Amino acid sequence: MSDYGSPDRFLIHVFDLQLHSGEWVKIRQESWYSDQMSYEIIFKNGENFTDQITGPVTSPGLRSTAYQTELFFRGMSLTEVLSATGERGFYAESMPRALFEDGTIFFSKG
Repeated sequence: MSDYGSPDRFLIHVFDLQLHSGEWVKIRQESWYSDQMSYEIIFKNGENFTDQITGPVTSPGLRSTAYQTELFFRGMSLTEVLSATGERGFYAESMPRALFEDGTIFFSKG
């Protein structure tokens, strides 16, 4: 946060990955977007993985999120996410089994 500031928006993916050795590792991948600076940075388990300059992002009604990435943790239930964000409404969709077994993606305001 001290190096990059708060992102305008972000995505967090939390999953287990099997390495070629057969070992399983826990991954937390965060994609941070700074729309004003046209910049995207991806962190894997807290380490800078990649970054790139992007095109300007403009869309009617697009605003910076009020949420901080540290509010979200592995294994959160929908109830915990709604409690942490103060949101009541959401949209949920099952993820294709080829991507995530028993995975669900949630969208809500902010």
